[in-house]
Amino acid sequence: MEEIFKEKVKLFCFPYAGASSYIYSKWRRLLDSRIDLQIIELAGRGTRINERPYQDIYEAADDLYNKLKDKINENPVILLGYSMGSLLAFEIAGKLQQYQKNELVHTFFLAKNPPHCGSETVLSNLREDRLKELVMSYGGTPKEILDNKETSEYFLTILRNDFKLVETYNLIPKREKLKCDMTVMYGSDDTTLKSSEINQWAAYTSGVYSEIIFPGNHFFIQEEGPEVINNINKVVDNYFYDKRRRKRRNI
Repeated sequence: MEEIFKEKVKLFCFPYAGASSYIYSKWRRLLDSRIDLQIIELAGRGTRINERPYQDIYEAADDLYNKLKDKINENPVILLGYSMGSLLAFEIAGKLQQYQKNELVHTFFLAKNPPHCGSETVLSNLREDRLKELVMSYGGTPKEILDNKETSEYFLTILRNDFKLVETYNLIPKREKLKCDMTVMYGSDDTTLKSSEINQWAAYTSGVYSEIIFPGNHFFIQEEGPEVINNINKVVDNYFYDKRRRKRRNI
């Protein structure tokens, strides 16, 4: 096997509100062998449950970027974010491009309107019963979590804080465009999005922009996870194909 295929692409995935980054750990068995999935947990949950939750998206992005940069070495990088995680991935992508020499191969933003659109609804202050109803209407959260008092309190506390991070996020204007290709994915029946705004993500990259619409709601990933992974694998396959072709051309 050629030396080039010994290289790994580092894939970092960031979760939706209320979730742990470990939701992506089961992806390993379906990812291309040239992809090194890296799990970075957010403060206040999972293995970092005793740490203070973030106060805003920028604090979260700073923290996650500082942990990410120690893991990338000289490897090329792909970032993926889901809903709230898309804002985190977007902010971290900007930091990688500005401060690191690693090649940012691709960004995937799932189930989220573009950063400048903001949040039109305030969900962090909803009564507990209304918040539970909302969560159940979105899907993606096992009913057992909300039915158990202890797990419900823990989950809703994290969820409220995450909603607040999204609601208070204000995009810093006039930033450099990302130079990598970008793919935006969303569900055809996602009521949290405005289909007329989705394609405005294209303004944030000078690379190739593409959209993929899946059947389903906000949590289309539950049914379409394998196809999402398939698209990531295709990006990596194309990356190595192009790199091998350039290498042969220079020999």
